[in-house]
Amino acid sequence: MLQTEGRAANPGYPPADGFSNRLTPGEKVLIHPSIPRPSEHREYRVQQVEAGRIVLRQRPADPTLTVTTGAIAELQSARGQKPAMLILKGRLQWITAAREWAVLPEEPPADSEHGLHKLASADDPGVLDLIEELRRKGYSAWWVPAGSVREFLGQGGEIIYDSDGRYLRTRDQRSEWVLLGRSIEAAASLL
Repeated sequence: MLQTEGRAANPGYPPADGFSNRLTPGEKVLIHPSIPRPSEHREYRVQQVEAGRIVLRQRPADPTLTVTTGAIAELQSARGQKPAMLILKGRLQWITAAREWAVLPEEPPADSEHGLHKLASADDPGVLDLIEELRRKGYSAWWVPAGSVREFLGQGGEIIYDSDGRYLRTRDQRSEWVLLGRSIEAAASLL
């Protein structure tokens, strides 16, 4: 089970104790862990609560997100102005090329701001195909030295997550590199 702050003081309600009775349509929830980590502060609204799943949506125009009860480790009830917290057994992961969220079974390392990574070769045909797919969808993509990632993220860049929910890293004799990108929308907002 995931370790979270405050668990001992407020153990929440495990799904087997009837979490569906504790969520109602329209209620706000946060999801933990979410990768990239800043997304853990985004509120979702419960759309439906059904046997075996809950359906959430961030904004009215967004697609729905379905979380099965099997993916939920714990539900911490809302307290005052704080929304309820769904704690997953795995993670809620952004998939860049698909431009959608996915619930994946692997837990991210607690000390990793960016989640799980995989080593790849910058000239691997699969990596080149991903970069080309991103370009067709309005992203510019580039390799950034690992030590400069935070700076580029501060300039509107984002980590690129592949379809398996992992970001790409590569190495050469000088450095380790991370694949980042920027969407047309993000680039326009910087102007």
